Amino acid sequence: QPPKNSAICLSRTVNYTPPRNKYSGRTTLRRVFAQPKKEAVMNTLAYTIEDHLKRFDFHYLKEEVAHDHTIFYTLFSGHSGKWRRCFDVEESVGRVVSTADPDLVCLEDRHAELAKFLLDVNFTRAFGAWHLDRSSGSVTYREAIATEDRALTDRQIARLVLGARHAVEHHAAEIAKVIGTSV
Repeated sequence: QPPKNSAICLSRTVNYTPPRNKYSGRTTLRRVFAQPKKEAVMNTLAYTIEDHLKRFDFHYLKEEVAHDHTIFYTLFSGHSGKWRRCFDVEESVGRVVSTADPDLVCLEDRHAELAKFLLDVNFTRAFGAWHLDRSSGSVTYREAIATEDRALTDRQIARLVLGARHAVEHHAAEIAKVIGTSV
């Protein structure tokens, strides 16, 4: 049983004095129990990614797959048109995987030619790689960051965003030529 002037928050007892209404003098409880503590939320990778997307006015969808696995979906546009982005955040292992999907699909008869081309392109890239899904023929660009301390800086997130943007802008037209379509 918690003491009289305390509230149960996040499975532990926290000393809390409720605010008083200045007109009536009565205690007013404002959603104290419905909101988790900010310190517990702000240290997560998902919160950091979401904060970055909000600060730079990205429209996104958030899907919480499990308690420690969150996926953010957003759209980017550039010289090569609009393309989908996905940030897959796994808190338990401290990993963020960024996937860019420029909506390029390769027919099965061109898989070998495209795989050779992507091998050459990936060899020149310092971070990230182009992937060919042989079952669906879709071509995506992926880049990942693994953190030991479960924290990301704005610079790391910007590298994820700009690295994928550069890869798609620089190589999407070349990939489209190899598979015989246009961007």
